[in-house]
Amino acid sequence: MPNEHYVTIGDILKSEADRSNRIAIPAAVGTKTGQMVKYEERNEYLFALTDEINGEVLVQPHNCTVFLGSIPQANIDTTFTDEEGLVPLTVATLKTQGDLYGIKYIGTPMASA
Repeated sequence: MPNEHYVTIGDILKSEADRSNRIAIPAAVGTKTGQMVKYEERNEYLFALTDEINGEVLVQPHNCTVFLGSIPQANIDTTFTDEEGLVPLTVATLKTQGDLYGIKYIGTPMASA
């Protein structure tokens, strides 16, 4: 584990309109901070702001600034926007989806090791 990159909420979330807007959503067991989780209400993906606890993670679904420089590109590349796993999620797609909800994505994801 010495080579594992440890990410905190502050590494990802650079600003938010109101921290009380953070919500807990279901996540797979073992989900780590910075991984993508599906926000079922919009059928879109957001970044987990916490590690999974009791099957849930915190996310900020609107009005915030997310710094992608703390996120490994692999976390985005392994996410698909369709059920068949044919349409990969891209940073451009994230930015377009985020615009509708006041989410601004800045920076460039870290290169995959």
